[in-house]
Amino acid sequence: MFDIILDKLKQIISSRLLPVVIIFVALFGILVSRIFTLQIVEGESHTEELTIKDIRTREIKSTRGNIYDRNGILLAYNKLTYAVVIEDSTKLSTNEEKNTMLHELIQILEKYDNKIENEFGISIDENGKLVFNVEGNAELRFKKDAYGLQSIDKLTKDQRAATAEEVFNYLRHGINKYNPVFNIDDKYSLEDALKIMTLRYAIYTNYPRYNQVIIASGVSDETVAAIYENSAILPGIGIQQQTYREYNDSIYTAHILGYTGLINAAELEALQPKTSTDEDAISNYTSSDVIGKTGIEQVYETYLAGKKGIETISVNSYGKFLEVIERTDPVAGSDIYLSIDSKLQEAYYHIIERHLAGILLSKINNSTDAGTRGESAKDIKIPIYDVYFALINNNVINVEEFADEDASALEQSAYQKFLDKENEVFDKLDDLLSVNNTKSGDQVTEEMQEYLTYIYTLLKPDKKNLLITSKIDTSDDKYIAYQNNNLSLSKFLQHAIAKNWIDLTKLKIGDEYLSTEEIYEKLLVYIK
Repeated sequence: MFDIILDKLKQIISSRLLPVVIIFVALFGILVSRIFTLQIVEGESHTEELTIKDIRTREIKSTRGNIYDRNGILLAYNKLTYAVVIEDSTKLSTNEEKNTMLHELIQILEKYDNKIENEFGISIDENGKLVFNVEGNAELRFKKDAYGLQSIDKLTKDQRAATAEEVFNYLRHGINKYNPVFNIDDKYSLEDALKIMTLRYAIYTNYPRYNQVIIASGVSDETVAAIYENSAILPGIGIQQQTYREYNDSIYTAHILGYTGLINAAELEALQPKTSTDEDAISNYTSSDVIGKTGIEQVYETYLAGKKGIETISVNSYGKFLEVIERTDPVAGSDIYLSIDSKLQEAYYHIIERHLAGILLSKINNSTDAGTRGESAKDIKIPIYDVYFALINNNVINVEEFADEDASALEQSAYQKFLDKENEVFDKLDDLLSVNNTKSGDQVTEEMQEYLTYIYTLLKPDKKNLLITSKIDTSDDKYIAYQNNNLSLSKFLQHAIAKNWIDLTKLKIGDEYLSTEEIYEKLLVYIK
C-alpha cells in the first residue's frame, strides 16, 4: 500500500504539469490574500474613496431687498415658498431614460395644477400646428441654441429660414456633432413631446451645467410630498426653498413698484459683461434667476438683488449630494426707501376713481341712445343697458342672488328672463348639434356661432383635453371645411370620432362596441 502511494507521488513530482500547478496555486493564494486585504482590512477607507466621486460648487440664491415708502410702510417683501428644480443627473445615461423620467415628472406636476415655467421658442397654435412664439432676434437666438451654435452668425441660410416644425423635428430626432438632440420617442403625443423637449432644452442650455434649473415655482405641499415619494424614479429632481415676491396694497402702487419674473434669454444676454473689464455689468446671473421686470424692481435691480453665496459640495457617483465641504453665505439685497407716501398714493387713487366715476355717471343715458358714438366724440352717451351688461359681465353683480327667496321683484324678473333665455339657447344647441344637422357656421346667427365655437374650444387640450389636436390631419377635407365655416360642428365631430381624433376614454365607453352615431350621442351628453 505504501509502495503504491510512493509511486503515485513520484509520478506527480516527475510530471511536467507540477510547475504549472504550483504557479496557479501561488497566484490564487496571492489573489485571495489581496481580496481579503482590500475588502476586509482596507474596506472602509476604499469605500470612502469610491463614494466621494466628485466635488462641485453651486450657487445659493440671495434674498431680495424690501421696498418701503417714505414713512417706513412695507410695500414689497419676500415670502418663503418651494420650487421644483432639476439638474442633468449622471444616473440617467440615455435619452430614453431622461425622457421617461421627465414624462413622469410632468404628469406629477400637472396632477397638482403646477405650470412649467421654462421658456421655449415653439408652441402649438389653436389649429394644432407648431409655431414660433418669438420673433426677430429672439427667434434667431433660439435657433442658434437649438442648433448648438456659438453665435447667430454661425447660422446657415437654411437654419435661419427653418420653420418651427423643422426645428422641432431636428431637436426630436436630428443629430449633429454636438449631439444636442433629445431622441423623443414617437409614442409621445405632440403635446407631451413638446413638454419633454421644453425641459430637455432648459437643461441643455443651462450654464454652468451643475447649476439647478427651476421648473415650477410656488408649488403646493402636496407637490413637494409627491416629488419626495417618487424620488426613486426622479433622479436629478429636487425641492428648493425660494422666496416669492409679495406686494402690499399693490392696486395703488403697482405702476411704481413693477414686478419680478424668471429671467429670459435676451435679459440674460444683456446682463452679461460686454468685456472682461466691464465693471458696471452684472455677470453672476444664470437662467434660473428671478429679476425685476418693470418699475422700481427693474431700475434698482443691482441694489435689490444682493450677492449670491457659493456652496462647495461632494457628490457620489450618481450625483447624489453627500456633504457640504465649504460654504460662503449669500448677502441679502439692500432695502429701498421711496420718496412716495403710500397712504397719500391710496388717497389719490380713490380721488381719481371717484372723479372718473363722476364723469361716467354724467354720460349715462337712461335709454338705448348712444349720442354721437360712432360719428364723433362731441356728445357720446352711455346707454344704461351697456352699464348693466358691463356690471354683470365683469361679475360686479352676483346674479346668483337674483334667485334668493328674499330677492326683489325686479331681481326675480331678471333671473326668470335669464332662465328663459338659457332654455332657448339649449333648445337651439340641441338642434344644431343633432346627428343629422348640416348647418355650418355661416348659416347660423352670430350669437349661436359663438356658442358653437366655445364648445369646440372647450374640447381642446388646454381645456377638457377631449379633442386630440396632435392627431388631426390639417390637410383633411372635412377639417378644412369646418375651419372655413363650410361644415357643421355636428358633422365635424362625427368625422373626428371616425378618425380617432377624440379621446374616447373620457366618455367611459369601455369595451362596449358602439357606432359613430352612438358615440356621438355620448359625446353630446358629456358636452352638456
